[in-house]
This record gives sequence, structure tokens and C-alpha cells, in this order.
Amino acid sequence: MKRDPVHEWREQYARHGTQLGFQPSTDGRFYSSVQAIFDVPRVVRMKLSPGLLFRDENMIRDRDDRLSLVMTQSSNYNIWHRRRELCLARGDAAVFQADAPGKSASATGLSVIEICMPQTEWNARGVRAGDFLMRTVRRETEGLRLLCDYIRSLEADGASFTTAARDVIAAT
Repeated sequence: MKRDPVHEWREQYARHGTQLGFQPSTDGRFYSSVQAIFDVPRVVRMKLSPGLLFRDENMIRDRDDRLSLVMTQSSNYNIWHRRRELCLARGDAAVFQADAPGKSASATGLSVIEICMPQTEWNARGVRAGDFLMRTVRRETEGLRLLCDYIRSLEADGASFTTAARDVIAAT
């Protein structure tokens, strides 16, 4: 049986959360990696070869209503979602909604850090995430810089956190 690396990536990414599809660019070799950084909230680092990442009408039938803050590590990261289009620069971020179709692409490869939580969790934190859907958060924004530092700390020390520490992180 012939190995399908795109299917393998989809299965690996879906184990960490949202069902996504991927259409690799015809140029170059396919590569991918998915690194779980934290479980609740779900924080994942993902890298993919150049191409188109998508969530279509069939995929949204899974009733996944999570909202994701996606911070791009790619340059010229194009996004189409909720009848809007954005082009994010390296380090910029935007909020997406899993219960709506969308797509993103980068000719240089897709590299993102995603923080994903159910809408009820955003609401419990007093955040009306819908107000932020498809709006660019620039990399120089102080809150985004602090969040990136926080994620780097989770990457470095996440495995060593106690259950009590994990509960505090999940609640903040």
C-alpha cells in the first residue's frame, strides 16, 4: 500500500483538534510537523510545505465550534474566512472560527502556532472573540508579544508542570 503523507498529516493534526484538509503546492517535496505544546487550552505548533490549508462545508459538520488564535511564523500568510481576506506578515495573528469554512495559504510554507478553545471558554474569560474574528493582530502588539513569550515558556517547561500548575494555566 502506497504511503499518503498528506493523509498521515491530517490524521495527526486531527488528533490534536480540528479536522483540516491540505492541498500541497505542485512544486517541491511535501513536509509536515505537528507539535502539541499544551493540552488545555490546546496549543499546537504546525509546519507544512507550501500549499492550501482548508476547512470546507463537509468538515464543519463535525460541530466543532472552537475559536482559534493563529499566530503565523510564515511570511505572506493569506487567509479567506467569513467573507473576509487577510494577508498576515510573519509574527502577526488572527482569530478563526472552526464552525465556518475557510482557507489559508502561503507560497513559502505554512508555519503557525494555534491556541484553540471552545467558544464557551472564551466567553468564561470575558472575551467576546467574535469581535476579533478576522482582524489582524500585529506582531508588535504588546499583548501578542507577551503571549508568544508565554508559549515559549510552555514549550520549554510544559512537560514538567504539575497537575496543579496545569489547572492554573488552563484557567488563565
